Amino acid sequence: MAYDPHTGQLVLFGGDGGNGDGLADTWIWDGSGWKNVTPATSPGARGSASLAYDPGTGQLILFGGLLANVLGDTWTWDGTTWTQLTPATSPSARCDAAMNYDPSTGQLVLFGGSNGSPYLGDTWTWNGATWSQQSPATSPPVRAFGSMAADPATGQLVLFGGDNRTGMLADTWIWAGTTWENVTPTYSPPARDSFTMGFDPATGQLVLFGGLAPNNGYYDDTWTWNGSIWTHATPPTSPPRQVNASMAGDLATGQLVLFGGYDGAAENTTWVWQTGSGYLLVARDGGVFTFGPGAAFYGSTGSLHLNQPIVGMAADPATGGYWLVAADGGIFAFNAPFYGSTGSLHLNQPIVGMAAA
Repeated sequence: MAYDPHTGQLVLFGGDGGNGDGLADTWIWDGSGWKNVTPATSPGARGSASLAYDPGTGQLILFGGLLANVLGDTWTWDGTTWTQLTPATSPSARCDAAMNYDPSTGQLVLFGGSNGSPYLGDTWTWNGATWSQQSPATSPPVRAFGSMAADPATGQLVLFGGDNRTGMLADTWIWAGTTWENVTPTYSPPARDSFTMGFDPATGQLVLFGGLAPNNGYYDDTWTWNGSIWTHATPPTSPPRQVNASMAGDLATGQLVLFGGYDGAAENTTWVWQTGSGYLLVARDGGVFTFGPGAAFYGSTGSLHLNQPIVGMAADPATGGYWLVAADGGIFAFNAPFYGSTGSLHLNQPIVGMAAA
């Protein structure tokens, strides 16, 4: 699934119906429902293809995928029909590659994937007519089943996770136009593959959901990326644990839309991400009260005997948790790291508040 700014549409193509039966249907999201369109020409049935918007041509580009064999064809969507292209140079046939456009350069970038046996670690760019293999000085390890998303708010093209056949990955990479940069944020989602990631127009952040865990279980967690930090979000409602869903931001409606996936059976449900608005109140005894869908409760000191009353509260942007501080500087951490306190010190004046750094 990908957003087409030229037409203001979210476009979904193909996939797997759950029995290995590849699909070849095209659907458009109008902000409240799906419309099945029947273009005159269409790619053949497939799952695990890569689909992304190309700013250079104002079209969507679809590459590769899997049916009985891996595919290596290139198609464009112009808002009305699909057209197969015959570029002079092309990546090898593959499925489960990561592809998206780089907001800072306007390039469409494809990385990795699987050709059925070895996993790949090559980088390709599309110039509107042909593919060009790049030779970056630094590159992520080979992988398939990762995800790459464009973040127009920060100008980043972000690659996360996947599988390199020896294990699942939890690394974060940013495409810098000619090479890859490995970034090491303090917090990061656990290793996984087959998850989905997209841009949320409402918050200007990337959102990651679900995927396959190293123990072959399914994740149902949500993470956000603000350009430098991953934060574990705790929405009050969430899609079920699943893999292989599709997600993309709809700039026309301001929605981030998730469709489908697999949780033991093929899913055909649609979810819309609502930003974490809300707030928390804290009482003198440390009782915590949450209001709004983005305010999560992790605990309180309401049932404890305190030497001094609680005088302040601060949210941890990295974990979504919070700290409470008492008048003597005692710190109480809830889903947040503890770095120290003045609770054992003699203070000339009481603590009156706190702020997150």
